Amino acid sequence: PFDINDCVLDFQKVSEDSKEKSNVDILLAAVKKDHVLQKIKAVEEAGLTVKAVDVDILAITNAFLRNFPAQDSTKTFALLDVGASCTDVSILKGGVPAFFRQISVGSNECNAAIAKRMGVSPEEAETLKVSPGEKAQEVADCTKTVLNGLIDEIKLSFGYYENQSGGGIDEVYLGGGGAAIPGLDMAFQETLGSKPHYWDPFGFLDATQIPGGLSLDEKAKNTFGVAVGLALR
Repeated sequence: PFDINDCVLDFQKVSEDSKEKSNVDILLAAVKKDHVLQKIKAVEEAGLTVKAVDVDILAITNAFLRNFPAQDSTKTFALLDVGASCTDVSILKGGVPAFFRQISVGSNECNAAIAKRMGVSPEEAETLKVSPGEKAQEVADCTKTVLNGLIDEIKLSFGYYENQSGGGIDEVYLGGGGAAIPGLDMAFQETLGSKPHYWDPFGFLDATQIPGGLSLDEKAKNTFGVAVGLALR
């Protein structure tokens, strides 16, 4: 939708027809230059040097593939990363990216729903969302409408992929800061018929080789998919 001269482009060949050499599938990434330069400036002002610029969902995909390198070529996996303001969707077929989408719904909407219904501040809503304690059911009731809306959008993405490819989604993996929202796994169960798998981006590491070990609880690990994918670059 933008002038090509205003964008930074990069691509990677995904596959090539062995019979028809002119038929090549590529993965194309494009972003407006101003957006990239703004990020680079912030990093350089912090005294650091930029070695690479990546896309969140590609970084998450790379982290996932590092943890699950032996992909079953017959299966299709969906990666969902629930952030504060958006949710990234990546669909992999046999370890190869086949579909990407960013949904403009994230955990901030859950905070707003909790704050409004329970009459608390945004800060208190964030605390309740992360650690609801004995109010887990009440918090889940607050976020149900938001989560159902998010899953409806995810279903649309899955439906589009299925219509284009002729195949369905075999397994769903969930990560991101919003992955632990109370009621999210049950919303998946009710709407899609199965719960998603939670995965550890650090799973491929040997913690015994890390000075001091890896002192993160399981919920915290789930939020580092993008960071691990960037580090792998």
